[in-house]
Amino acid sequence: MNKDYFVNTEGLTQLLNDYQDVFALLDDISQQLLQGIISTVDQYKEILNQATGAYGTLEPLYSQSIAYKENE
Repeated sequence: MNKDYFVNTEGLTQLLNDYQDVFALLDDISQQLLQGIISTVDQYKEILNQATGAYGTLEPLYSQSIAYKENE
């Protein structure tokens, strides 16, 4: 994990680029839920697994950002 993501604007831009696929996945999941595309239990299980994976990827970044903010 890159600890320089939260130091400056360039770092935040790099974070957005590095995690663009995860953000796109979450946007896709959100749209599917809003449009009612997900309708079966198996589809819900699959989307939950994807969302859990995204959370597992992004949560350390969130924790790091909070720690950086508190240390500043």
